[in-house]
Amino acid sequence: MGPRMVTRNEREGLWTADQVAAYVGLHPQTVYAKARAGEIPSLKIGRALRFRPAEIDQWVEDSAERVATNGTAGAT
Repeated sequence: MGPRMVTRNEREGLWTADQVAAYVGLHPQTVYAKARAGEIPSLKIGRALRFRPAEIDQWVEDSAERVATNGTAGAT
């Protein structure tokens, strides 16, 4: 089963790692790993990680700027 589109209603609330993964084109486990490492902004609610869509958009924009400036997305 491939990634699914994120609906506008989902965009207005908090996202799960699966939703972030589908939105940015990463595997969900990569999203979890990057969140645990502090590379992706996230919230811990109980035992669950959640993500604010606006913060994910900013993270994507910042990553794109790093690629354009440095030629690498790995630097944070």
